Amino acid sequence: MLSYVKLLFIILLFWPMHIFPQIQQIAIGDMVPDLIIKNPEGNEIKLANLRGQLVLLEFWTSWDRYSRQNHPHLVKCYNKYSKKKFVNGNGFSCFSVSLDMHRSDWLRAINLDALVWNYHGCSFNYWSCQHALDFGVQKLPSYFLIDKDGILIQKLSSLENLDKLLVSYLKQK
Repeated sequence: MLSYVKLLFIILLFWPMHIFPQIQQIAIGDMVPDLIIKNPEGNEIKLANLRGQLVLLEFWTSWDRYSRQNHPHLVKCYNKYSKKKFVNGNGFSCFSVSLDMHRSDWLRAINLDALVWNYHGCSFNYWSCQHALDFGVQKLPSYFLIDKDGILIQKLSSLENLDKLLVSYLKQK
């Protein structure tokens, strides 16, 4: 038994780390990678199409209660700020990426939560979603605020202060 434990320890000690996906960390101030994903109709949507606006990139799933609990507040902020002018973007939009495995669960959650923006995507790859890996997502929900030029300006773990944050970026008249 002891030799089995030693063998297991040696294997784990020298296991090639390149087998595991490397978690990238996008830093505030970095240009975000372009994100292309299929929407509910099966068409490709691009994060880059929202350049010029302040964008909240959301990673979520239908089965995660924290993701779902944040949606009413996100919808409220979207409706309130989507037409506003910001110092770092003209208008506010959301780009939601789901890590769901099942199309029906994803679509049901979009409808039940009344997610009114047009940018919803899912690869149906769960935690193997390349976009989640690209952004270093390690928990759900995860949010990234991106300026008009595609630069990451904030990472958020909740939307508790989203309203205050958006107000701080409003253009003064």
